[in-house]
This record gives sequence, C-alpha cells and structure tokens, in this order.
Amino acid sequence: MLSNLIIVGLALSGIVFGLASESIAVQALLPMIALCAVAQLGMYALRFKSLPQGVTALCLGALILGIIYAACVIFAERGRISLIDVEFLKTLGRLSLVPCTFLFAYMTNWRPRWFQATVCVLFAIALLVLASLHSLNGFETGYVVMDLHSNILGIMSVIAIYYGVLFSLDRGWSWDTILPIVAGLIALPASVSRGSMACLIFVVCIYAVQWFWRPGYRMRVAAFPLILTACLLITFQFSAATQTTLFDDMSRLLEYTINKPLDTGRGKMWVNAYADFIEHPWFGRGTAAHDAWTHYLPSGEVIKLSVHNYYWAILHEVGVVGFSALMLYFWMIWSYVARADNPTGRLALSFFGAILIQQVGETQLSTGTFTMGASDWTAIAAGACLSFAKHSSDDDGQLTDD
Repeated sequence: MLSNLIIVGLALSGIVFGLASESIAVQALLPMIALCAVAQLGMYALRFKSLPQGVTALCLGALILGIIYAACVIFAERGRISLIDVEFLKTLGRLSLVPCTFLFAYMTNWRPRWFQATVCVLFAIALLVLASLHSLNGFETGYVVMDLHSNILGIMSVIAIYYGVLFSLDRGWSWDTILPIVAGLIALPASVSRGSMACLIFVVCIYAVQWFWRPGYRMRVAAFPLILTACLLITFQFSAATQTTLFDDMSRLLEYTINKPLDTGRGKMWVNAYADFIEHPWFGRGTAAHDAWTHYLPSGEVIKLSVHNYYWAILHEVGVVGFSALMLYFWMIWSYVARADNPTGRLALSFFGAILIQQVGETQLSTGTFTMGASDWTAIAAGACLSFAKHSSDDDGQLTDD
C-alpha cells in the first residue's frame, strides 16, 4: 500500500514541481520519499529476501555510475569541491532517481483497479484545470500558473496519455483509462510545447515500427545506440557549424512552420556549449557548468537558464568520460525494458526512445527539473513492471522479471 501511494506521488511529481517548485513542501518531498524507500525496502527484504536479478543489476550499476560520475566532478573541480557541497549532492542525487523509481515500481502492485484509476483520474483533473488556467494567458509559451512552465504541462500531458494507453493495454479500455488520454490531448496543444508534441509523435512512430516489424530482442537492444547516435549527430551538427547549408535550411524551415528560427534561443546556447566543451572535453567543468547558464541581472535578480539539450548538459558537467558511463547505464536500462516483447513492454520502450530524442531540446532525465526526471523514469518503470508482472496463485500481485 505504501509503495503504491509513493508511486502515485512520483507519477504526478512533475505537476507538483511545476506548481510550487520553490516551496518548502516540495523541497521536503524527495527526502520524505527517500525515508519511505528505506522503510519499504527493509520490509520488502524481510519478506521476500532478495530482489530479482534485473533490478539488483540496475542498483549495482547505479552505484558504479555514481562513483564514476562523482570522480569526474571532483577531477573537473581539481579537488576544490566539498563532498557536502549542495550542488555536488544535488548532482549525485539526480542520478539516484533511476534506481529508486525502478525499486518502487517493482515493489508496487500495479494490478488493482483503484490504483490505476487513481493515477488516471488525478492526471485528468490536474491537466484539465491547468489547461483552463493556461487559456487565461492566451496559450502563450511561458508560465501557466505559479512556477509551472508550459513545457512541463506539455510533457506531463504526454505522460498522462501514456498511462491511459498503458493501463488500457494491461486490462482493457474503460472510462478511467480514456479520461487521461482525453485530458492529455486537450492539454497538450494548449501547452504550446512543440517538443512535447514531437515527443508524442515519436512514441507513436516507435511503437508502430515495433508493432508491424516485430524486431527480436537483439534488434530492440541495438536500437539504443542508433537513437543515441542520431541525437548526438543532431546536437553536434547544429552546434559546431552554424553556417552550414543544412543549418540554414533547417532554420528557415522551422521559422516558416513554427515561426521560431533555430539560430535564436536553443541554437545560441548549443554553440556556447560546444565552445566550452572544446576547452574541457574529457571531464567537463563539474558543478561550475551550472554557473555557465546562470544570468545575474543588475537588479540583483538571478535567472537560472538551461542549455536545453540533455547531452550538452552532461558533456558540459562531466565530459566524455562521465557521459560514456551514463549512456552505458542507460543502455543497461534499455536492455532490461526491451526484454518484454508484449504490448505494454513495447509501449514502455517506445516512450523511453521518444524521451531520449526529446532530450535533444530539453534536460530532465538526470539534470534540470528534478521531479520531471522522476516522472519520466516512473513512467518507463511502470511499463516495464506491468510487462513482467505475473499473478501468483493467491493473486497477491507480486512482480517478477522473468
């Protein structure tokens, strides 16, 4: 029961963060979840003795990754950073989102109708209310209400649609699974988030490829480096050589279709990121990378911006060494999710692939918005666990990954 309630909180954490990201309540959310995680994991260990091999491997991989990542940050800072520095702890804390969400997802009983209905109904209510409030702003790109940005509203709309379809694939279509799909389809265009709309299209396309082609396990695993390579090519192409014919053509196409040229906003940030990466290629700049995107106004106001590219954010922070370790860990997770060749498993893999592509224009998997990362990883873990779920003889709903 406890893990079910925590999962509901993690699933909706992006909306919670967007509404009150500076509040004490939200800042206390993750420490409270961590304490509950320790208690829940302790009870789980006493009852079930051990975790399945796949989940154990993810936890071990996260530990090794954390050590490598921390070493890269310390080396980049030339030993000048304290191990209890807030930024240093935040950097490592974001990495803990991945194993924590998979642990909670595994310990959660996803089968009860009340649980699935709760997630669906809460998403639907929140999105419809927020879309209505956004209409008062004229559906402009920017803040919807309080600290909730239109981009957060957009990706949470995609996640709501994902949960609705996921639960429908698991137990059939019903009014409560259709509700978040309808709400998401209303809130998504209202968010005016182009990246989120593209993300939904990518989910559909990747799922369609799996549905019609039915690739084997090895082919599904091999898709990760292909997607990653494509994302890196796009990232470097539009960062290193801003005067290429391809860049100019793409910029004109974007300006014509969405009235937003590529050489402003994200494009300029990527060029700056490339120049900084050339100076610190192997281990990055550590937590000093965060200052590169912080603007201090004469009035004293501090504006924390984002490079709006997850791959640049990681390369900027820990260089090629840390980036390679992180991507190997992501490939490990991808391989774990790819083991399930069924509708829910294919949907989870499609969402994972779409999020990787979407990160060319956003930063949320382990940097940037803390709880947006929790929302993404919880959605991926939910699909994986539903795919591996089996009913025991007494219908206790415990999950396995065989």
